[in-house]
Amino acid sequence: MPRVEQPLVPDGSALVGFAIDLRLLRARAGLPAYRELARLAHYASTTLAEAAAGRKLPSLDVTLAFVRACGGNEIEWKERWHAVATELNARAAVPGPVDEVAVGAPYFGLRSFGPDDAGLFFGRERLVSEVLDRLGERRIAVLFGASGSGKSSVLRAGVVPELRARGTVVSTFAPGARPIEQGCVHLASVLGVVPSVVADEWWHDERGLHRLVLQALVGHDERAEMVVVVDQFEEVFALCRDTAERERFIAGLITAASTEGSRCRVALSVRSDFFAHFSAHPSLLAALPEGQVVVGPMTTDELRRAIVEPAMRKGCAVESRLLAELIAQAHGRTGVLPLLSHVLLQVWGRRSGSLMTLSAYQAGGGLDGALSRTAEEIYNSFNAQQRRTAKTLFGRLVALGEGTEDTRRRLDTAELDEDSTLEAVLDTLIRARLLIRDHDALEITHEALIRAWPRLRQWLEDDRDDLRLHRQLADAAHTWLSLNRAPDALLRGARLDATREWADRGGPASAAEQEFLDASISADQAARAVARRRARRLRQFVAVLTVLVVVLTGMTAYAVVTQRTATSERNNALSLRAADAALVLAEDDSHQGLLLALAAYRVAPTAEALNALRVITAGQGEYIFGTDLSADEHVHDVGPQARFIVTTRPLNPESPYRLWSVDRDKYVSEIWKGRYPPVFSPEGRFVALSEERLTRLWDVTDQRHPRVIATLNCPTLIHSISESGETMAGVSRVPDGVIPEGAPVPPQCRSAYNVMVWRNATNLSFPLVRARFVRRTGRMTLRKIVHLGHSCIAQAQIPRSPLAPTSPGWPGSGRAERPLDRSEL
Repeated sequence: MPRVEQPLVPDGSALVGFAIDLRLLRARAGLPAYRELARLAHYASTTLAEAAAGRKLPSLDVTLAFVRACGGNEIEWKERWHAVATELNARAAVPGPVDEVAVGAPYFGLRSFGPDDAGLFFGRERLVSEVLDRLGERRIAVLFGASGSGKSSVLRAGVVPELRARGTVVSTFAPGARPIEQGCVHLASVLGVVPSVVADEWWHDERGLHRLVLQALVGHDERAEMVVVVDQFEEVFALCRDTAERERFIAGLITAASTEGSRCRVALSVRSDFFAHFSAHPSLLAALPEGQVVVGPMTTDELRRAIVEPAMRKGCAVESRLLAELIAQAHGRTGVLPLLSHVLLQVWGRRSGSLMTLSAYQAGGGLDGALSRTAEEIYNSFNAQQRRTAKTLFGRLVALGEGTEDTRRRLDTAELDEDSTLEAVLDTLIRARLLIRDHDALEITHEALIRAWPRLRQWLEDDRDDLRLHRQLADAAHTWLSLNRAPDALLRGARLDATREWADRGGPASAAEQEFLDASISADQAARAVARRRARRLRQFVAVLTVLVVVLTGMTAYAVVTQRTATSERNNALSLRAADAALVLAEDDSHQGLLLALAAYRVAPTAEALNALRVITAGQGEYIFGTDLSADEHVHDVGPQARFIVTTRPLNPESPYRLWSVDRDKYVSEIWKGRYPPVFSPEGRFVALSEERLTRLWDVTDQRHPRVIATLNCPTLIHSISESGETMAGVSRVPDGVIPEGAPVPPQCRSAYNVMVWRNATNLSFPLVRARFVRRTGRMTLRKIVHLGHSCIAQAQIPRSPLAPTSPGWPGSGRAERPLDRSEL
């Protein structure tokens, strides 16, 4: 039959109120038995019953498991637990100075065991043996475990002393933010040289560490080896920001251990939540299958030895009830060893003679409350200025996780200002073993403080963005100082704006960081001033350029207008001269004079050109007409007696020649498209139009309805038509006879030219060939064909060429005239 739970009487304390609310939560869940809750929460029923007893504050994990089993809101209860823990810690009293408590104590609190503490290190003998065996089988051993699982103590107080006892040379260090620098410092102490020599060798060659190890083993037995122990290897990923240094450090370790003839073995301890970072390097990943050792929770027997054996070495005993309580609280829990060591140190300070009792354990706050209480006691002992300093200091000592838990950060004391308040805070925290100082570096004693102290966790959650900005500022300032205050290393742009805003909100920057920030702000202001000047100059340049463009545009417009004016004046002058010449020419040839007058009018429609047209046409009873032509259509010729105008579009090769009526002032009809210009008879009754393979003779007596009266099916250029239209003369590149329509032109047509005369224009099938101009190269130009009744005189011009002899009967002058008399017709 289960025991009856004793009722709780509210006394106004936070602890009793917390226990009463847990009982109410259980009642709302139907008041299940603690054994049923233990099945759901995976904790012992006695642990859950103790959580609601009101005697001490349960751990956060137990509280959340209790709430989860009863169906409560875990987020609300988590906040409630932190509030109660803070209040309880604030009211707690310390038994005495922590450093005095730790004097002669067999327990070390948050501090890891070191090689000198091997005599007090118990409970991990099996794990130490496994690591040593793995190192003997493989050249690289990797110890994986959660934070607080005791990895560092296993290596430093277990593995390292055993290796040294065997005569092995061992170099142990933690990488920090500068892993190669840390490694070189410790190797230099083994070699007896300055660290810079070791650094040069490691940096510039992957085999550098291998050679350094061989040098360190000079004088030792040929089978002697060195073991490089890198504790807290996760700092290579969490703290080192220099990718090149990280890669060189890892490559040096792997090469030293795996190269042929190696006398080096490597032991690493890595936090398990950094496995993804570790496995991202193939060379490290290759060492895992056979070189990996996992650190798990301690067994009950191992916990008993770790608790009892150190006290026995000091002549003290552990009360059985205390031993049972500690084993029950710590068994199966990950990362509990720092808390266990810390609470044992507190119990040691409260021991009764030579007995460590359960009452002393409960007075210290228990396993989960002891560390938080200690930190809170120290914090509450500070004044307001010291508290602000402590908050800033802890912010510098924590590296915020990116997808991993927050971890401790080794802080170079050079980042801190010389301040009496800071020195007092540091001295108190170091004496309380919450911090440790190693030469010029500070760090939190163990990451368990980050998890167990609610106030610190709250600081990290509330100021996460500001802490990242501060960390970036500190790193940038360190880089700037290391580069002798190089201007290129100053902050700029969005990073500077964010950092300046953080500083304006009261961000705690050190003197070096403030100097760096001030230099960045000054450089940014100078750059902005230069940018403003450049922008102003650019605007001025654009304004000047705009004015120049306007001026050039005006000058161009003026030049165009001036050119047009000059062209107009020139055309007017040419029109005047042509008009005067037309009047003179019209006295001998009215037709040619009229053409010239029209040309003058086309060049420029001056009054003189118009007057010339009127004078010439007035003498012949003719008149001036007007008509509209398109912009691309030009007058090609004026027919005899000015009865017709022939137009064409010079810009269009396929444009036909068109015939215009003069007396009716409008378009009459369109003549067949042709390649060559039309040829009129003297009176203008007939017109011939020649093409590539066709020549047509038109009767245009009826101007509106012209008709074809004859077609010549050979490529002939018509030169003239007789007045009656009965005789037509032209030139053809045909040897003899007529080429039918559509037939190909023989090759000889390219060099033989025939002068043809047709007597009857209505029957063009049989031309009379009476003269031939033979030309093998060059061109022949038919100058004139003069009709004399039924005869004609043909005149041709042939350019001289030394490659082509002249034809018989023809002079070599290139000009010939030959009459065709009546007897040859």
